[in-house]
Amino acid sequence: MRRLLLTAAMLGVMLLPETAGAVSPARTSVGFTLFSTPIQRGHQAKVAIHTKANLSCAIKVVYQGGRYTSSSLGSKRANGSGNTSWSWIVPAGTAPGSWPVTVTCQSGGYGVRTSKSMSITG
Repeated sequence: MRRLLLTAAMLGVMLLPETAGAVSPARTSVGFTLFSTPIQRGHQAKVAIHTKANLSCAIKVVYQGGRYTSSSLGSKRANGSGNTSWSWIVPAGTAPGSWPVTVTCQSGGYGVRTSKSMSITG
């Protein structure tokens, strides 16, 4: 378990607690396959991930004013190949800088999470 946690930490993946009947942490991960950065204010940002097939995944984008909400950033289910994606327009008023984007995928009380900074430019 210690090796799994160390490897997960090195990859930027956070393992959440496992519960009875849940997906095994040793066989589940989530990783970015597309990540728009740097991206200009007012332009379309895109994020795509790969995980285990059919997991429910949510994305959280935080800018200087707090969590960004948009109908295009709703929860999605990974397809049969384990892929899903989101795209949204970075608000024109967003301050330039690095802002966190976090994706969490879960099933049966167990989840995996990864996060990366998106660089916003003028």
